[in-house]
Amino acid sequence: MRCAPMRTLQGPLSIPAHFHSIKENSPHKANTKEQPKERRERIMPVITLEGPKMTKEQKAKLVNAFVAGASEILNIPEQAFVTILRENDYDNIGSGTALLSEKMK
Repeated sequence: MRCAPMRTLQGPLSIPAHFHSIKENSPHKANTKEQPKERRERIMPVITLEGPKMTKEQKAKLVNAFVAGASEILNIPEQAFVTILRENDYDNIGSGTALLSEKMK
């Protein structure tokens, strides 16, 4: 099998100016300065629960209770929180060497 010869580039290469050097105030330079206070306070705590199947009412109560409690303890506004509820069937959970659905019979 014969390979085609490699082609060489003819003429000057066009390289964007920002690849030549990173200036002191460039956004591409690693930022080692401390973030401004207003930027540091933009937080988004995430609460995650993995559990069994739930009704919509149960989910609403859980979200309300989790966020209210965490907001009070952490002194963070409730609006900043994100809550993720993941439902798992007992067929998708193993306990030891058996499925949980088999143990629940």
